[in-house]
Amino acid sequence: MGVPGTFPPLAGSEWVNGAPEVPIAVVLRGVQGAFKVAGMNYSGSMPSHRDTLKDDQIAEILTYVRSSWGNSAAP
Repeated sequence: MGVPGTFPPLAGSEWVNGAPEVPIAVVLRGVQGAFKVAGMNYSGSMPSHRDTLKDDQIAEILTYVRSSWGNSAAP
């Protein structure tokens, strides 16, 4: 569900629900700076996991996130 203003939610997020390339890019490249999720502004950073996770691990994580949190406000 996130923490408003600090950590964006995964549940119902357009970042999770949208094109699969978006969460893949976030995991591979990380995020830094200002961004908007579910209509709220956030500013922070998430490191890249390109060098720490294998492709199959990324696929498993994102499959779980998109199937568990993708289309609902709560699990």
